[in-house]
Amino acid sequence: MNNSVICKNCSTENPLYSHTCTNCKYFIRDKVSNIDIWETIGLLIELPSKAFLKIIYAEHKNFIVFLTILFSFRILILSRFVSLLFPDSDTTSTPIIFSYSISLISVLILLVFISFITAIILNKKDFKVRFRDLYSLNIFSNVPNLFAVIILFPVELIVLGEYLFSNNPNPFQVKSTIAILLLAFEIGMILWSVVLNFKSNLTLTANYSLSMILTAVNQLLLIGLIVTLSQTIFFI
Repeated sequence: MNNSVICKNCSTENPLYSHTCTNCKYFIRDKVSNIDIWETIGLLIELPSKAFLKIIYAEHKNFIVFLTILFSFRILILSRFVSLLFPDSDTTSTPIIFSYSISLISVLILLVFISFITAIILNKKDFKVRFRDLYSLNIFSNVPNLFAVIILFPVELIVLGEYLFSNNPNPFQVKSTIAILLLAFEIGMILWSVVLNFKSNLTLTANYSLSMILTAVNQLLLIGLIVTLSQTIFFI
């Protein structure tokens, strides 16, 4: 087993997520019942590996539904930004509720697909992993993107207003310095999420090469989803 934890009592290999030894029932670690959202967010900033271990250990993956809803809104926002790179994208013909519903369903399907396929691949490579752990790691690694929804997006709306999703004029023509600064923060949040995604895979596998591959595939699939949504959901 590639990501095993050795029992101190009988030296049996156990999966990383084990609470007690599968052989002698010796307690391998302290029990973690629920995810403490504030503690987890703090650890994601200071000690990401410890945060991801606690997420793996937690018996109940609480807050996952709420975070998925927020992340879907983030993907919707990013899709709208990307749509502005194409002609005739200043106006939309689709109600926001309908666009968000499509975004939510698409994100949910993608996250389930990524987690399910990753679980199959890793288990075949002798990494003992669980689907619910993988889904939780994927969604919590996007906490910076959720910060962007809760903090950054409202600031963008207040500062740029109606020009936020405009091509004529665009935000850089209206308030260039502020628009560049906000764009830098947007990029920073995205890069931070990518780093956390890599850290989550590394915590799970302890394999740098494999973690880089998994992270690259995850990000390419997300980019593909954002581009696809940008060309469809706003113009149905």
